[in-house]
Amino acid sequence: MKSMIAMAEGALSPWRGSRLVAGFGVLALASACAAPPSSSGGAANPSSASAPVVRQTKTIVGAVGVPIVGLSAFGLFGSANNPSGFFELHSNGLVTSDKVGKPTPQMARELPSLDKGTMRLLDDGRMTTDYAIRPDIYWHDGTQLTIHDYVFGFKADSDRELPFSDPTAVTRIESIDALDPLSLRITWKIPFYLAGTLGQMLLFPLPAHILEAEYGLLDSQSFMNLPYFLPEYVHAG
Repeated sequence: MKSMIAMAEGALSPWRGSRLVAGFGVLALASACAAPPSSSGGAANPSSASAPVVRQTKTIVGAVGVPIVGLSAFGLFGSANNPSGFFELHSNGLVTSDKVGKPTPQMARELPSLDKGTMRLLDDGRMTTDYAIRPDIYWHDGTQLTIHDYVFGFKADSDRELPFSDPTAVTRIESIDALDPLSLRITWKIPFYLAGTLGQMLLFPLPAHILEAEYGLLDSQSFMNLPYFLPEYVHAG
């Protein structure tokens, strides 16, 4: 029987039954959040204008051929049936790919480029890539994504006590530094062929405003059990 997942948006509550958090953060694009214009003409109805907005519960149901242990970038090991394919339903990377597999900017405004000087090979054998992120990206609670979320995310992603699923990139990164509030520089220990096309499974930002304080106080087990995105995890199978 295939494993099923149900994700409902709502208030946070502890999720029990596994050591992994069900998901790490929704990044919502502000441009997609604007309310549609009213189709009715004339003056607005005062009573309708003051009516409270009822928040609808949103549920996503999906299935994969293996047990689901989480929907974050942590602990997704195994075959091609793992739920990493669900990632872009709830979280995005600096770069994604189009329908033919060509890298295209997602949260980044553009890809790093040797011609533009945002990708550099250093004389000592190291490499740097500069990414500028879009200003219209927000976490699930409305807090704007910042470069510090990438700096903190790299710290957690490269923590050997935490089961980050794909350490291919983070083990090659020397440092991540903020150039300004919306730009970062990644310094690589050696040239890396994916340095200019980092998706969410290679470098995963974390909401520092929610998790950074706990990261410094908790052991890895307790940190991985912190809920901040999904109110429940339903395993039916």
